[in-house]
Amino acid sequence: MGIDGKKEINFEVAMRENYDLLTNIEKKIVDYIIKNESEIIWYTLTDLAEKIRASEAAIIRTCKKLGYTGFQEFKINMALSKIHSLTKVENEIKDIDNDGSIKTLSEKVRQMHIIAINEVFANLNHTEIENIAKKLLEARFINLFAFGGTLPIAVDLNYKLFRMGLSSAVIVDQREQRMKAALAKPGDVFWGFNFSGMGANLYDILLLARENGATIISLTSNKNSPVAKISDYKLLGVNNCETLFTGTTDRLTQLAIIDVLFLYIINLNSGEIRSALEKTLNIIAADQNKR
Repeated sequence: MGIDGKKEINFEVAMRENYDLLTNIEKKIVDYIIKNESEIIWYTLTDLAEKIRASEAAIIRTCKKLGYTGFQEFKINMALSKIHSLTKVENEIKDIDNDGSIKTLSEKVRQMHIIAINEVFANLNHTEIENIAKKLLEARFINLFAFGGTLPIAVDLNYKLFRMGLSSAVIVDQREQRMKAALAKPGDVFWGFNFSGMGANLYDILLLARENGATIISLTSNKNSPVAKISDYKLLGVNNCETLFTGTTDRLTQLAIIDVLFLYIINLNSGEIRSALEKTLNIIAADQNKR
């Protein structure tokens, strides 16, 4: 419950459920809020209107469409959601402390991962997988951009791509990412990895690459996020399935999506791809057989 016994409205849920019903100016307001979520609670209505270059009436109307009585209630709910996120993590720690046996923790992790994998495959966009596979095979160069917890996913994809003989690289330095985007050309692919899809730096870099003619692909957990919305092709994992504590579930679902893509590319272009895989497999086998 929120203040005064009122039901609290989760912004991300409200945004996902109502985004398609918003007008263009209302979507612009929501997009700005997503990119600047941590700052919004300190803005007055007038501040936000000036930042977005929208009328105060449009902002209030947007808040009401999302289920709030107005801008003030919206800000209060945003602040409460941050507090509840911290509380959720604290409760997870307490839950581990209350019953920390290996058997219990193992079963909890197993169930959590099974649920997440089932959910991601139930909602997997097969057409998008097909289109991305074809685009990767045609690409002049594939740039993979990742930060923090998504980096292992980008590294895994890069390993699969170069074993198939495709030209790719993982770039983690943000200045280098921006340089690559500035030098992008048609035929280049830029793939951004971000769980929430709300990373402002990644958004700006991908937007720059797109303006220079590159194809943009993203792997996030939010189809309405800024990163997903500027992408030509987007894939979606599971967002914090039951836990905010380890982040492993998010990575596991996205790695599973990469596996599907990898196997589809092999089937799509069996000759050259299989030849490249055989050559790299022989190197692995030879290395393992050394005495």
